Parts: sequence; C-alpha cells; structure tokens
Amino acid sequence: MRLPILTTGALALALSGCVSVLPEPQSPDALYRIEAASTPRSINATVIIREPEAPQIMSGRAMMREDSSGAIRLIPSVEWAGRSTRLMQLALVESFVGEAGGAVLPESGVQAAYELSTLLSTFGFEGNTAVCEGTVSLVDLKTRSILRQDRVSARIGDNGSGLAPTLKDTSEACVEQIADFVETTMTKAGS
Repeated sequence: MRLPILTTGALALALSGCVSVLPEPQSPDALYRIEAASTPRSINATVIIREPEAPQIMSGRAMMREDSSGAIRLIPSVEWAGRSTRLMQLALVESFVGEAGGAVLPESGVQAAYELSTLLSTFGFEGNTAVCEGTVSLVDLKTRSILRQDRVSARIGDNGSGLAPTLKDTSEACVEQIADFVETTMTKAGS
C-alpha cells in the first residue's frame, strides 16, 4: 500500500520541477495603434466593416521588414497594440459618421445595406519604405453585387522618425484611402 503513495509523491515532485523552464517573454518598448481618418467621412447608410484579410505573418502584433536578401525580419522592441488587421478595422469604423447610418462591426448584429471587405497583399517594409497595399470591395447586401472594387496603396519612406512610426503613418494613410473609397462609392450610389 505504500508503493502507490510513494509513486504518486515522486511523480508530483518530478512534475513540479518542470514549471518554469521557459524564458519570460520580453516586453516591447513601445506599442502602436492605427488612428481613424483625420477627417470623419459622412455616409447616410450603414456599412459593415470586415476585418481586413491578410497573410498571417502580416496580420499579427509584430512589425516586420524585408531585408535586402528577401528575408522577413521583426522590428525589435516594438509591436502593434493588437492584431494589425483588427486595429485597421477599428480605425475604419471610427472614420465614419452619418445621420442615417455609419460604420459598424459585423459582431454588432446591426442590419446594414453595405459591406466593406479589404484584402491586404503587402503590409510592412520593402527596404526602407513602409507599404500598405491591397484591394477593397464595397458590396450591396440587398443584391449581393459588388458596387465597386479598387486598389489602395500607401508608401512612405523612412524620414528619420524610425521604422515603427513610419509604418504607423503608412497604415493611417491606407485607412484614409479606404475611407475615401467608401465615401465616394456611396455618394455615387445615391446613399
């Protein structure tokens, strides 16, 4: 009867030695977020803003750049304050105002006339130039047809402020272009 108690005690002792073998993660020196468009865009219908789609390496918290050999490198000591694609989605929602509408998140459950989807093909650095490029589509949810589809492209070279602030500025320029796209498309559609 002592053998099972002894075996259980030895097993508990062995497992307790494995508790803290992993190194503690390093905290970033700075976190960055993406701000809404500088001037709120006015729309008179409700638009669902989908989280932009992007390859997993671009849609996380890490900021990265491509070096001259084509290798992807993380920018040390800085991160996004959340998933970069989610931050962009939230910035877009905050970019719109309207008397009879506005922008909403899909999880809000609000009935909407339109839906915006974005597919980012590039989001990071190419050399010393920060790049945000992709395709945006505005869909009429009643007819399930694409009202308009276009490309967005923002490129800002490193102006000496550092890599992370340059990427933040580029992301915000991308948000401005997407907000302009939605406002222009909805104005032409008569909404």
